[in-house]
Amino acid sequence: MFPDSEKIRYEVLTLAPDQKTLIEQRIKWRFPEEFFECFIGETNGKVDGWAIIQHTIGKHKPMSYMVGVDPEGEVTNVEVLVYRESRGSEVRKKRFNYQYAGKDVHDPIRINRDVINISGATMSVRSMSAGVKRALVLVDELYLRPLGRHSGLTASTQDEKSFFETFLGF
Repeated sequence: MFPDSEKIRYEVLTLAPDQKTLIEQRIKWRFPEEFFECFIGETNGKVDGWAIIQHTIGKHKPMSYMVGVDPEGEVTNVEVLVYRESRGSEVRKKRFNYQYAGKDVHDPIRINRDVINISGATMSVRSMSAGVKRALVLVDELYLRPLGRHSGLTASTQDEKSFFETFLGF
């Protein structure tokens, strides 16, 4: 995630209840996690970016992946660390994950809107897309806000269905 960084720092992000509620409101879905692992690339005391590890459920089994975010709040890279499903492994491929590059908190990151689906891996694609969105909002709230570079969004301003509304067909 940070090939040119002088050093990489590790920290665990622990969400206070009010932070978790705010993030859930922004992404329009609830999640059980209260902490996230984050790596921070730095050069000359300046942040090069953040890489947040996400653990979400594909269709039946958890998958682990890392979402890299630059100092402007845009996705730089998505790398699947562990994929446990018997089908849908295409989400591990670079040609699929390149489509997240450049996305920020203003992008919906929804299947067939700005992320192309993979036949046979719809659940994994939805799960990964939701995790990428969550990583972007985490960086926006926990890192960019204190630096004064926060997006200014307090809840999703999109007139779109939430992840679970889309998933459940509401």
